[in-house]
Amino acid sequence: MIDNLPRLYLMHHPQYADTKIQLLLPGGPTSVESYFLNKLCPSNVSVLAPEQNTRYHCEQFLFIDFLCQRHSGFLPPEYLEFFHQRVLPRRARKKRNRILISRRKAYARAVTNETELEHALGPLGFVSAVLEDLSIEAQIELFFDAEAVVSPHGAGLTNLLYAHGAVVVEQHPGRQVFPHYYFMSHALHHDYQYWCANGDTRDSSFSVDAAAVARLLDNAGIGPRPD
Repeated sequence: MIDNLPRLYLMHHPQYADTKIQLLLPGGPTSVESYFLNKLCPSNVSVLAPEQNTRYHCEQFLFIDFLCQRHSGFLPPEYLEFFHQRVLPRRARKKRNRILISRRKAYARAVTNETELEHALGPLGFVSAVLEDLSIEAQIELFFDAEAVVSPHGAGLTNLLYAHGAVVVEQHPGRQVFPHYYFMSHALHHDYQYWCANGDTRDSSFSVDAAAVARLLDNAGIGPRPD
């Protein structure tokens, strides 16, 4: 979503407009990959799943570069405009969703006191979301209307691509801050905040100080909603 998918943008360059291009994708696309390929690939591109133990002769090989430094999380505004025009819902935003991303089904970086965090943020209107249970279409709709997002560091925060100007509180398992979603937030005008635990590794599961997270939200203007 952040590194490889944006590379498709470069295939829209006018010099390739009259060229039949085959996109080599070993194993073929997943359902999510197919969803985005259909929206982002130009009409002259088709997907080819290479067969094992088979050699292919290419008349011309296009090695598509990354738009930004790999793993940085930042995306340039011209790509974001291209992406949003093709992917986002064609309606006005309703910035009302306060989302608590759950990693209870993930193999790492789970919040060990997630129930406590849910109870602390529930009065603020936060609803827990297990993204593995949602289709890509449902995730886009959910985050398109995001007002605030709280989450452990993880791939679920990629959904910030569909939001605009949201408050983001990212929880890191240790003292090191991984800046991927800070840079993404900067590109999308989100108000990025972070909180760090004392885990031993970047993939440690950890306990969150729910009161500290609530204070970060309050300082960013996310408090109880009026009755």
